[in-house]
Amino acid sequence: MQVNAFADEAFKGNPAAVCLLEGEDVNGADERWLQSVATEFNAPMTAFLSRTTHAAAAAAPPRFHIRWFSPVTEVTLCGHATLAAAHFLFTAVLIAAEDGDDMMAEFVTKSGMILAAKKVPAPVLQSQVSSSTCPAFIELDFPICT
Repeated sequence: MQVNAFADEAFKGNPAAVCLLEGEDVNGADERWLQSVATEFNAPMTAFLSRTTHAAAAAAPPRFHIRWFSPVTEVTLCGHATLAAAHFLFTAVLIAAEDGDDMMAEFVTKSGMILAAKKVPAPVLQSQVSSSTCPAFIELDFPICT
């Protein structure tokens, strides 16, 4: 699926392709195949996801492995593709499992960093009649590296 990050309409924002690998760990996937798929999408970035198999507490958010590929190489971190991946999960994958604006997901990078995404209500602007006219936002929490 292609998602336009930082936009609320088609052909705006920063595009990223998102691929959920079912039944396969993205970290064990053939890197040449991942790169070929990213090259075929030809989006600025492609995020590949797979569910983790860690034993999480019942209240823990779902966790996914994530890797990012440009059309020519793998990259270590990509914010807009992570945002696109969270949007994809919140609208197409996790919507049946959770309801409401408090949905969360965690992403485990190839290096082991954990990135968090949370669906939050959009702020109500003075020009809006009510919060129901504004879509939800996604908040990303990335670790600080020094």
